[in-house]
Amino acid sequence: MNKSLKHLGLLSAMLIANAWLPSLRASEIEPLQNIVVTTVDGQVHTGQLIKLSNSDGITIQIGLDKQLHIATEDLINISTSFDQQKTRRRDAIIKTSNLDHIYGQFAEPGEDVVVIETADLGKVSVPLDRVVEILPGGQDKLSHQRAKAWLHRMLPSGEDVALLANGDTIRGFLIGVSAEGFVFESNENELKLSIAQVRAIKLSSQRQEKPVTPHFILRLGNSGRITAENLLWETNIIKAHLQFDVDAQIESERVINLEVGGGRWQWLSDLEPISYQHTPMMSLDWHYTTDVNIVGGPMTISLETHEHGIGVHSRSVLKYDLKGIYQEFVTSFGIDDNSGPLADVHVIILVDGTRRFEKENVRQGTLHGPLRINIENAKTLELIVDFGLRGDIQDRFNWVEAALIR
Repeated sequence: MNKSLKHLGLLSAMLIANAWLPSLRASEIEPLQNIVVTTVDGQVHTGQLIKLSNSDGITIQIGLDKQLHIATEDLINISTSFDQQKTRRRDAIIKTSNLDHIYGQFAEPGEDVVVIETADLGKVSVPLDRVVEILPGGQDKLSHQRAKAWLHRMLPSGEDVALLANGDTIRGFLIGVSAEGFVFESNENELKLSIAQVRAIKLSSQRQEKPVTPHFILRLGNSGRITAENLLWETNIIKAHLQFDVDAQIESERVINLEVGGGRWQWLSDLEPISYQHTPMMSLDWHYTTDVNIVGGPMTISLETHEHGIGVHSRSVLKYDLKGIYQEFVTSFGIDDNSGPLADVHVIILVDGTRRFEKENVRQGTLHGPLRINIENAKTLELIVDFGLRGDIQDRFNWVEAALIR
């Protein structure tokens, strides 16, 4: 073969080989996560996540040539494209003092801890004195619903209380949890109960613990909701330091959404009102509820379910101390779908005693808002749901996605 032709053949072979290299290298790179970012100014950004951390905020790729950076304090929510999985019927659920809900199976017993095996995090150890409610696994749908209703009705007491499968209750102190069941200390005796014998447990420790600022609430496809005090998310891996001193590494495809707390956005349902008044037409008194409707179910208006809000029944007045530190009040509202066609209310919003919004004849089937009301330097906010055309008949009302912006 002619030497020049030989060299040309070798050069052609090298060029062909090198032409494949970029695509081979590209195939080894993890694709960026598609996300939707919501910010406190009401903007929604769609792109690909490059990085998220407490200190640096979020950087997202928009299109081919634009990157957007948003500070952590300006973030509300980050949603992924993954679908939420239904809780498996046999999963246990524990609720913690910071309102996390963790789904899984009880594992080996630990000293003063509940060890739960989760699908998304592996084994998680939660200190027993941080657990406020337990729903054991293995229940059918009806039993599960009745157990949840019992937990909702039960007021905290000085003892732990267990609802048994036969309808009885026992009181004492829960001292052990494992895959085999529960150990109660009652009347100075130890009582061992299997998982199948117990429908629900309400623990005496009901303290509310607020996470550090800022923090991240992750909703996982198979394992519930967890709170992270520190977080680093790059490409498809999330490294998180959870509350109760637990470190976790989570694949991003297991995350449905991530909510940012402790920034400029403050959910109203996380604050205690300085006063609450309910005036019934007859004798039935209603207390307000947070993040569920007035009867304890999901907050749903016009077939749309909301995770944050306040449920009330007419006539109700909620009053909040603003301390002059907030800039805006944001809310949507409407009659809950669980109500009925006779519901009719009169909605009023007062800021420092001055009427800033009013709407009569609010009825079922329509979500109103979002409203954005300037509250700069304001001291008080009052949310009033007054009687409408039919008194208080069916007036189950929701303030949804209500928040204060610093």
